[in-house]
Amino acid sequence: MKSKHLAIFGAIAWILSVLASAEDLSGNYTAPTALVVISAIAMLAFAILAIIRLWRPHKITAILFLASSLISLIYISAPIKIINFILFIWVISLLWAIGKHEVLVKEPQKDGESHSGGKITMKKVLDFSDTYEKLKPFFALLTNYFRSVSDSEKEIHRKVKEIQSKTQQNLKEDELFKSLWVLRYVSSHIWLFELKPPKNQTELSDELLVINSALKYVLKGKNKLNYLPWLKNGLSEFTGGELNFNNLKGFKKNFADKLTEKIPHIAFECTEGRLGGELHDFVIELVMTTIQRDQKVFTMSDENTLTEEESNNIKNTIAEMSKARHEAAEDFMNSLG
Repeated sequence: MKSKHLAIFGAIAWILSVLASAEDLSGNYTAPTALVVISAIAMLAFAILAIIRLWRPHKITAILFLASSLISLIYISAPIKIINFILFIWVISLLWAIGKHEVLVKEPQKDGESHSGGKITMKKVLDFSDTYEKLKPFFALLTNYFRSVSDSEKEIHRKVKEIQSKTQQNLKEDELFKSLWVLRYVSSHIWLFELKPPKNQTELSDELLVINSALKYVLKGKNKLNYLPWLKNGLSEFTGGELNFNNLKGFKKNFADKLTEKIPHIAFECTEGRLGGELHDFVIELVMTTIQRDQKVFTMSDENTLTEEESNNIKNTIAEMSKARHEAAEDFMNSLG
């Protein structure tokens, strides 16, 4: 049972207990015996499940809730009822907060092994709840980043239209947007690992969960959850398979080279096989500018727009690439003579 569902179950159990405690003017219980039994079982089940769920992330609250529940079985008074009610509301709010960012986690495995397969366990959920407090700032950071990525689609679409209007040539827009999303998704991994280098497979798995939880949170709000399959496939192209602690070092080391190879390939594919030329260079500039701006967003720079120097560096890089292509073509033609 998820934390949010447990919170709702607790609220229902509390309502049943209130109905079951109804009395007439003589102080006699008026609720049916069946309702009294059901409400008692429901409250007991909720108390046990809530204490288990909160034991690791909020141990003090779990202990206080356990103590008040035991005391209420022996001694009932107005102050005890008030304390129980306050603790109950606090427990419900904690369960709801945990459920807001709750991630389904699979069974733990040894370092170097992937997390594919295995059943969801309460132990692993509680383990992640414990680490969530440490990773919560990164979840907020990634949510802000992926929201920026999604929101920028309209601006990129406008730039694509400008490129097409200027060059009078068509682009495969869907292909370009998909490729850009993959690069931005993969880049989020590199930047997070630079910010918080994982020391083992467990830490890597937790960070991957935070990345994908933030992504799902944003995509769900934008009705774009269908992006997930091809984003993960795109990541596997950079990692040579499923990312784990064994290939993490190679992934980080080779990322720059892979990115350098990938950008011209994207331009080639999106321009229907054009190699070089104005349209080709415009696409490369768009991709490079987008990635550099993304890094500013990720690092929460005061200014997300590129400086004149940064823009000029990108243009100079493209000019050098274009010059190298022309020189290579010229050398080839000369060799034929």
